Amino acid sequence: MDEDRELKKVIYRFILRLCSIDGWVSKQAEYYLIEIGKPAVPALIETLNYNKEWKVRSHAAEALGKIKDALAVPVLVKALNDGRKEVQDNAKRALIEIGPPAVPLLIEALRIDSCHIRWNVVYALGAIRDASAVPSLTEALNDPDALVQDEATVALGKIGAVHALINALHHENVHVRRNAAMALADTKDPRAVRALVDTLKEEDARLFAARALAKVGFDNITLNDKILCLLILDKTGDIQLMGNAVFPALFKAMTDKDSKIRKNSAWVLGLFGEPALSAFNEAYINGNIQYELAEIFYKTLNNKLKSKKFEKGCTALPMKGSIDSNDNEMKQMLFKKLDLRHKTRDTRPYNGNRKPETLKRCMVVGK
Repeated sequence: MDEDRELKKVIYRFILRLCSIDGWVSKQAEYYLIEIGKPAVPALIETLNYNKEWKVRSHAAEALGKIKDALAVPVLVKALNDGRKEVQDNAKRALIEIGPPAVPLLIEALRIDSCHIRWNVVYALGAIRDASAVPSLTEALNDPDALVQDEATVALGKIGAVHALINALHHENVHVRRNAAMALADTKDPRAVRALVDTLKEEDARLFAARALAKVGFDNITLNDKILCLLILDKTGDIQLMGNAVFPALFKAMTDKDSKIRKNSAWVLGLFGEPALSAFNEAYINGNIQYELAEIFYKTLNNKLKSKKFEKGCTALPMKGSIDSNDNEMKQMLFKKLDLRHKTRDTRPYNGNRKPETLKRCMVVGK
């Protein structure tokens, strides 16, 4: 009994030192209370609950986390809604350090009305990484507060809940979809890769899916899906490095429902120069290519080959290797359909009284 009484006096003395205005003294008091361990928990709980000084409450929360006694979980959960952020952060870290014993009470705390507490609870559950929290975190994806939804996705990613994350790819919250995609990339699970490839077809989530697949790597997906990812991410230089083998995938991308993807694929194909011309001409004449895409392709090709000099009035497209030079009927069919316009310089002499027009549009058609 005497020993217990003396120990309580020592604990009370150190609790008082937590209130010192000298930071070194209060930190030393916290250290000794941690050394005392579980016997100091009741006094620290009382301090965290009732002390008016936020610095004292902060020291008490930190000490409870170091001692790791589950008895402190209720008061630490309550401290997540403290008026001072420093106390909230120390309480959150303390709950994380206590670990799995804190999970049941944290799950119950998800029903608290305060969205601020719920966000901190979700963060703590994600850091603890206990699989028993997955059902509750999945429910938190439908929390009234968007920030809680967002953090619940991050928490599920830390735990590695692949199935829940796959479902989150279709969530109405754009941040949830983004976090779900990136979390799936971190799991490197084959199911995650298949789900991300399927998500490339959905306009509202395809950007996040493409970023996630780029993070995972393109080793386990088809060439068509790889090219689509690179087009979505505007990594056209990577496509050019892959050579002529990408032509079929680019033609497929020209049928995509997103106009930006269709235009990008036509533009990239034009950057390949003459090797792409024969295949494109054939597809265009057969009616498989939209006029708008053909115009983008041929203009890009002209820019690619602008070092070649074309006579005024001649076609702006090189015919070698694409269409037989003797097949005049096919040439006329192609260029009448295209009706391309080409920029040329004004050749009128400068008379000293006016500035010449630098550029004038004129029609360029086949001979």
